[in-house]
Amino acid sequence: MSESIEHESDPQALLLRLCEMAAAVPPETPKPAPDLSPAPVDAGCPRCFGTGRLHHYRHRAAGLCFRCGGSGLR
Repeated sequence: MSESIEHESDPQALLLRLCEMAAAVPPETPKPAPDLSPAPVDAGCPRCFGTGRLHHYRHRAAGLCFRCGGSGLR
C-alpha cells in the first residue's frame, strides 16, 4: 500500500490514488443499538408466583394466597 504512494511526485495523482484506496475499503457494518426499553413489569404476585394458590398451604382455605386474594396479581 505505502510503497506506491510514497513514490508519487504529483500531489493530484497522490490524492487520486488515496481516494481510490479509500473507496476500495468496505464500510463497517453498523452494530445494532442496544435495547434501552425498560424491562417488562412482572405483575404476578411475589408470594404465589402468579398462580393464586400455595400448594404447601392447601389445608388452609384450599391454599388460597392471602396476599393477592387468589387473583395471582399484585
